[in-house]
Amino acid sequence: MADNRIEQIRAYEEKIRELEASDKNAWRLSHWTTFEGSEKNQPHAIPVESDKLIYLFNPDFTGIASYLDFSLVKFYTDPVEYVLRSLQRSIFMFETFDTLNPIGRVISYWAGVGFEPSVFGMPQEITEEDAWVGRDHIIKEKIPPSEIEIPDFHNNKATRDALDFWNRMKETVSDDFDVYFPTLYRSPWGIAWALRGIEDLLMDCIEDPEWAKALVDRIADCRISWDTERAKYFGQSGLAPSNVYNDEVAAPTVSPGIYKNIIFPSEEKISKVYGGINYWHSCGDTTPFYEDLNKLPNVGIMQVSPWSDLDKAVPVYDNPLVLEYALHPMADVMVSEENKGVIDEKLIAVREKLRGRRALLRSDGWGRAADPQYDIKRLQYWISRANEILLS
Repeated sequence: MADNRIEQIRAYEEKIRELEASDKNAWRLSHWTTFEGSEKNQPHAIPVESDKLIYLFNPDFTGIASYLDFSLVKFYTDPVEYVLRSLQRSIFMFETFDTLNPIGRVISYWAGVGFEPSVFGMPQEITEEDAWVGRDHIIKEKIPPSEIEIPDFHNNKATRDALDFWNRMKETVSDDFDVYFPTLYRSPWGIAWALRGIEDLLMDCIEDPEWAKALVDRIADCRISWDTERAKYFGQSGLAPSNVYNDEVAAPTVSPGIYKNIIFPSEEKISKVYGGINYWHSCGDTTPFYEDLNKLPNVGIMQVSPWSDLDKAVPVYDNPLVLEYALHPMADVMVSEENKGVIDEKLIAVREKLRGRRALLRSDGWGRAADPQYDIKRLQYWISRANEILLS
């Protein structure tokens, strides 16, 4: 029986071709370059201009599912649905929000925040609230880290399932559209956090720091091995600069000593092996780690989270390093009508603090706050102020 969603997918594809060729899209693209050699699946663009603060705007899948009224469980488990909603999302974002985000004939397959631990055998949970890391950690005993099996890209259940999903997506889209297969974005520390469990891993760092360091280092080697085989599978010449998503690096849970002695060596290894870190990210407070983070080699973009101290970040981080400051999704962006003056104050303050260096502002991390139409109205207002204050 024919899938009636295919006709809608073809209509969405045609609309995206039209929007991609538009003057509006050309203008949006003109603001961005990319980190040379960056992994295409999750690119983090670098501003062309060094004298103007510009911004990116990305709602979470939870927000998009609410605005467009679709099931996240179906989205993550049905390849045709993933294609349909990804294309619909691209059009919705481009036409609803007058941002700097461009549009293109690409779908980035995001296999869920728990994908990396699932490659190591930890089940990922899919719910209507999004995909989640499995709740029951699987490294229950302090075995020698060298005994942790390196995931085989070709004979790994999570990888095979993702490849099957990706192949069905490729079969669904037209030939002039591309679907990017995921790489392992999560940091070795973040994967260890999931596999070992928060409490046990932190106790390991106190009671047996050498074992904890060896565990994180082993997971770094596993990530490098898997990504190397992935590159070969897709006919790439080698590893490209990688993203490091590291929400688990956050003070005060992680101390400066834990970052410097246990976490930093694994990230330094990744940067050297991959030829750089395209984008280093943590939603937590990273202020105590600035000095060490600045020592990571060949970083393209360093995020400063809403909970981190931007005033302290600016003088510490080397000026060639691009800083990305992330706004608090509720306190800075989706504020009430009565408090909307906060938006201008924050935008102006951040613009002045980052003046004189290449930097960007990020607005994301929010889902549904109230009625979807109310949320959209508030977001459109924030964008109008960002355009007026940052781009004028």
